[in-house]
Amino acid sequence: MTDYHTHVLPCIDDGAKSIEESLQMLYESHKQGVDLCVATPHCTVHNNDDIGNFIAKRNASKKILTDAIKSEQKPCPKLLFGAEVNLDNDISRYPDINKLCIGDTNYMLIELDINYENKYDEWLYCLFQKEIKPIIAHIDRYFNWKSIVSALSDLDVIYQLNATSFFGFGGKKFIHEFMQYQKPVIIGSDMHGSKYRLTKMEKAYKKAKKILGNSAEELFNNTLICL
Repeated sequence: MTDYHTHVLPCIDDGAKSIEESLQMLYESHKQGVDLCVATPHCTVHNNDDIGNFIAKRNASKKILTDAIKSEQKPCPKLLFGAEVNLDNDISRYPDINKLCIGDTNYMLIELDINYENKYDEWLYCLFQKEIKPIIAHIDRYFNWKSIVSALSDLDVIYQLNATSFFGFGGKKFIHEFMQYQKPVIIGSDMHGSKYRLTKMEKAYKKAKKILGNSAEELFNNTLICL
């Protein structure tokens, strides 16, 4: 499985608070069957310098984590690096914005404000103009998700579902409703720690098989994004 949304990098946002916690998160993720984790720390951009500062901070955290993984020599998922970029302004106007895409791809994980506004449609369109393909993070968390999907129907965006969206009666109802829209979907744990907001990819996969049948396999082993 690929986990497209994690906060596993240590001491960079509200995710892992230490290298030890990062390692615990990765070991547990591997145990649950994840072979690739995309590290997507929160990133807010209000000028071009913010991008360089974020990348420098991310690179420092990345080095600490990758050095620790080599030292420990325990099985854990491979890592790819991106960002969860807050869309609170027209981020396409910053020359270096493409540097926040996932790895060497042109896909970018985008977090919308909980109070979605139509102006975001134009901002997302401008990203497409720069050949950046937005992934809307945790669409299941927005109470007005139907309005968002409807508003973005003309844009070729990808939607990321949190693993926890498969749980409970409400989750089952949401999954059935969302899948009817037939939009491109990827899955992420959105894990933030080893004691809270945990990775629940294995449990989610089992729930998905009950809800979606054989299509769950394709959903959790998604090759929609060639990383």
